[in-house]
Amino acid sequence: MAISGVLDFPASTGGLLRVALHAAPPREGWRQVPVQLHSLSTSGMLIESGHPLKFGGKIETEFGDAAVALGEITWTGAKLFGCQFDEPVAADLLERAVSRKIDVELDSQSLSDPVETFGARLLRLRKAKRISQIDIAEKLGVTAVAISNWESDRSQPRRHRMAELAKILGVPSQQLMSHSIPLLETLPEVLAASRYQIAAIMGVEPDCVKININL
Repeated sequence: MAISGVLDFPASTGGLLRVALHAAPPREGWRQVPVQLHSLSTSGMLIESGHPLKFGGKIETEFGDAAVALGEITWTGAKLFGCQFDEPVAADLLERAVSRKIDVELDSQSLSDPVETFGARLLRLRKAKRISQIDIAEKLGVTAVAISNWESDRSQPRRHRMAELAKILGVPSQQLMSHSIPLLETLPEVLAASRYQIAAIMGVEPDCVKININL
């Protein structure tokens, strides 16, 4: 799931850019644009921005609670820019900042936002993983009819099967066990989209692109 942020940059060339994971007023005389942060880790992040970032440019990232990490743009592409932090960011700080940001974004959504059922969620995740109902049934030792019933919300798997089902789909167990969640991108979907974007920029096949997430 991409994390929303804002990018501050000076009206003239030069100056230290700023990315904030929280709502922040632009600096005096600066401009501000929204950005999306992908593959956020203790060592860096992938920034999606309509404002071009210069290779080698210095940038600071504000995680909230006055925590700031300095970094450098080490990779550029079509609206995608890789940033490497000068020093590793503490994992607990990163987790708190991201969790707080996600909570704020979920709270700000309208109550009328579409909510997916367990069955719809299972169907979406299975298709994203490109596996069949029969494949899942064989791995779990159940019938394909059972999987079909789960996806149509006629029944749900027993709790002890959730962990194994989540492992097959490549998602956390909590994502399946929650009764309902707003429609959001899943990690497999984000990674797949990112691989295709990077592959298109670099002129290689998506299978050649490997993404590591360090938390």
